[in-house]
Amino acid sequence: MLEIEHLKEKLESTVKNHELITDEKDKHITSLQKTLTIKTKLCVKIINENTRLKKDNEELSQTCHYKGRNINNENQLRMTEDQNNERGSWSQVEGKKRRETKSIASWNI
Repeated sequence: MLEIEHLKEKLESTVKNHELITDEKDKHITSLQKTLTIKTKLCVKIINENTRLKKDNEELSQTCHYKGRNINNENQLRMTEDQNNERGSWSQVEGKKRRETKSIASWNI
């Protein structure tokens, strides 16, 4: 009888230990699930932010491209204006030629 009583106590102790271990594992699993949920939400936020930044980067790249083209066009225009200022505009050059032709013609008189 004592042996049976001892085995019964041992079994109850084993069951309690098993329940404690199971409870600890359940708590750990719950904690891991919460951590996973938090990390998943964080990953989603990071992915969304990355997507937004990519879109912004593409827009900025396009803007820079257009600004670069605009600057090149402005520089070409300035160079053309500088060249025109050096020798005068087309109409001014044509006017000069006419005046020179008239003055040469007046010499022949």
